[in-house]
Amino acid sequence: MQRKRDPDDHCRYVAKQRAPNEEVYNERMADFKDWYNEEVYQSLEKLYKLYLLLANQEEVVQKRSIEEKFNSQAPTEVDTQHQEE
Repeated sequence: MQRKRDPDDHCRYVAKQRAPNEEVYNERMADFKDWYNEEVYQSLEKLYKLYLLLANQEEVVQKRSIEEKFNSQAPTEVDTQHQEE
């Protein structure tokens, strides 16, 4: 559900489906080289490099997001003082 609402998550999802890791990327590039002319192959190579980059960035973004959520929910000094009163 949330992927439909957040375009960034959807882009990362698609990227992970197309090129989840370097091994799959290399296999696809080898297949594409056999099927397409050089101009199309170069365009596909650029696209799949972006997919690979996005797929690898997903975990970093998720980790940062978790840290931000944790920090935003941590009680502040003002909250702590207010609770003591």
